[in-house]
Amino acid sequence: MVAQETEACSPDMEGPIALIAPELPEDTLMDTEHTEGVRKLNFVLSLTDAILEVIRARGTPLTVLADSVAIKQNESFLADQIGLKSDELRKMEQLVLYVKALRALNLSLLFAQGEIRVGHLKPSNAVKNVLNDLNNRYHQCLEKASQLKQLVEPGLQTMDGKAMTADRLMYHYAMEQCQNAALDELFGNPKECKVKYETAQVLLQGLEEDAHTDEDRRLLNKYKIAVDKRLTCISRTRSRRSSQSSAR
Repeated sequence: MVAQETEACSPDMEGPIALIAPELPEDTLMDTEHTEGVRKLNFVLSLTDAILEVIRARGTPLTVLADSVAIKQNESFLADQIGLKSDELRKMEQLVLYVKALRALNLSLLFAQGEIRVGHLKPSNAVKNVLNDLNNRYHQCLEKASQLKQLVEPGLQTMDGKAMTADRLMYHYAMEQCQNAALDELFGNPKECKVKYETAQVLLQGLEEDAHTDEDRRLLNKYKIAVDKRLTCISRTRSRRSSQSSAR
């Protein structure tokens, strides 16, 4: 939207004063269906990036301590077995997370296709950009998932014998991020804790939308509200400090 220049007279100054209206994103004045569709697509993009962050975290060794203890006890064979199993587990965890991301991306692209067909989504720059990003993420995840599928053992379970699911991994990572964010907040690192809370917020919302039971939805919503409150508190604190700095 092009900025418009208008003129206004000032009682204290001679002649007109130029007032330049700020530019608005082209999507701002579009129909509710369009803006809501863009919001949904952007959320899936944020969720995918959060899942990719979980994948990177799961790519680090889970049993380094167990390996080192076994080696110190001269149980080299056991250490090799633990290392092998943990490596397989990491790959399996990454695979189920990539599949989760692919499902979300596929559904979002199908949603966009349908909304564009019926005219709810307009071919704005925002829509083109987010669809391009979603498409790139889809091909990235598909390539990684295809590679991992050839390396993992079907039906592999976690160390506690439970079936491995992406939802479980996402939930644990979200809780871990909340704990780390709380520590950052305690030690005065607002920027770091904000990023971690935001990652947890996106993961919890994604899990809530996919929850299978009302109890799961209630619990996830409860945690998400708690994270929302912390983010609001951090934002207010930063605004207050900024105002105080400006007043000096």
